[in-house]
Order: sequence, then structure tokens, then C-alpha cells
Amino acid sequence: MKAYRKLGRRQYGCLRGLVEHYSWSPGCGWSWGSALTTERLLERLVARGLASRSKVRFRGEERPIYTPTSGGIKYLKENAYPTRVTR
Repeated sequence: MKAYRKLGRRQYGCLRGLVEHYSWSPGCGWSWGSALTTERLLERLVARGLASRSKVRFRGEERPIYTPTSGGIKYLKENAYPTRVTR
């Protein structure tokens, strides 16, 4: 298995959203800021092996669809990101 560097807050949050919703594609119901920001974060997760990208045909055009890998799910289970408590 690949050794992972610690993810940043945004990458961790995006991976968590991907695992909770199981997939992401442009125009779906959730994003991390904007669709472009989400896609950039997901591309970084693909490069680390924590997510995978494939193409799906929708209304005559090809769109990317991202799904978590088993490594991404395992990473979340083993590395809980500390949350900040606000008062």
C-alpha cells in the first residue's frame, strides 16, 4: 500500500464528502466551494490514489465521475482530522 502524506483540511473534507456521498460529478448535489474547486481537489486525491476518476456519458456529453477507492475509505477510518471547537 502507498504511504500517504497527511491531507490538508480542504482535501480531507472533500474526501470525506466523496465517501459520504459515494461519488461526485459536475452538477451533482454537493461541491466543495465551486465545481472547479471540487474538481481540482478531487484530481489531487486521484493522484494520491485516494479517489478514482472515470467518464460517464450524460445527455450526449462525457463527464468525469469521481469515486473513493478502498485506500481513500481506509485513510478516513485511520486518520481522523481534528475538529475545532468554537464557543
